[in-house]
Amino acid sequence: MEHEFANPLTRQLVIGIDIDNTISQSHPVIWKEFKKEFKGRVLFSESPDFYHLEKYTTASLSEVEVFFDRLERDEEFILSYPSYKGANLILNKWILEGHKLHYITARPAHSRVSTLSWLKKHEFPTENVSLDLHDRGRDTDAVSFKARIVKSLKIDLMIEDSLEIAQGLPIPSLLINHPWNQHAKLPPRITRVSDWKEIEKLVLKLSYSSKSAER
Repeated sequence: MEHEFANPLTRQLVIGIDIDNTISQSHPVIWKEFKKEFKGRVLFSESPDFYHLEKYTTASLSEVEVFFDRLERDEEFILSYPSYKGANLILNKWILEGHKLHYITARPAHSRVSTLSWLKKHEFPTENVSLDLHDRGRDTDAVSFKARIVKSLKIDLMIEDSLEIAQGLPIPSLLINHPWNQHAKLPPRITRVSDWKEIEKLVLKLSYSSKSAER
């Protein structure tokens, strides 16, 4: 009972956290580089769909794939992504509260070193936190990859920016609001959020409700 009052917040949650456009502001940096790379062949000044940039250029799909492969292998470029304000503080706070965190990203497996460097640069927790990246030789798509990891790690809650992935997971998800995840009715297990302050409040609420349910 004394232990319970020492940490009155929660049954500790197991939380899965996406990286790109969830804790890392990747899209604006990539879109700027995309317009530079395909100058004169970009059809629109803004891109509403981060996951299908090939729709916004007359360049071939293979050219776009080569572009992304180059960026995924460029540690200096990845380190240039800014983080979302306050996200690192919230994740470090969750660690202190006893939540278990797992980074689950569709970045390719070969970007592990640069991803860890980015996390450390922006003071995100990396000790006692796992990092799962997409082994494209094992899982053909990001949805099946994340569904497999979520199941194996027994994740309680996923924080995502991809509507397609959130819809493909059998657990509750917090979906960070972006232009590419609009125009769809969300099932009850997916909650749209605007920023990390809102995420923090919802996780706190979920923690309390989980505690009450256990009692």
